[in-house]
Amino acid sequence: MTKAILCENSEGGVAITVVEERTINTPAGAFQVTLSGELERMAKANPENTYTVVDKAVVDKKYAESPFRSAWKTDLSTDITKAKELVHVQRKAKRSEQFAPLDAKATVPALSVEAEAERQIIRDDNAVIQNAVNKATTEAALITQLKKVM
Repeated sequence: MTKAILCENSEGGVAITVVEERTINTPAGAFQVTLSGELERMAKANPENTYTVVDKAVVDKKYAESPFRSAWKTDLSTDITKAKELVHVQRKAKRSEQFAPLDAKATVPALSVEAEAERQIIRDDNAVIQNAVNKATTEAALITQLKKVM
């Protein structure tokens, strides 16, 4: 079975190395790719890291369920604080996108009051999402809010 080795990367996220044990034939000869060999190589390169080994299918399932890849921990749980930050980044990007045409509209004196009223609606909607994200305690709750800004 194919395995995945997880360890914390330099950005505080999770690096994933997939290992499929097999023999590779080269002109110089055959060599074995093994889980233990890969773990040994990684430990030599980064002795301060700790490693978690799981079936690759577990990682594949997490990929399918979680949009917060950069907030994963080495046990494949999600760092909720980091996930909240990711949702806020998306929320702010969407808000900026919505504001862009209204910013131009606001420069036209006859349309400025209307533009400001439309911007306030966006601000109000955004505040509801922002509060829900801040109060969220689960990944599922954050995914619900993320879908609103995607």
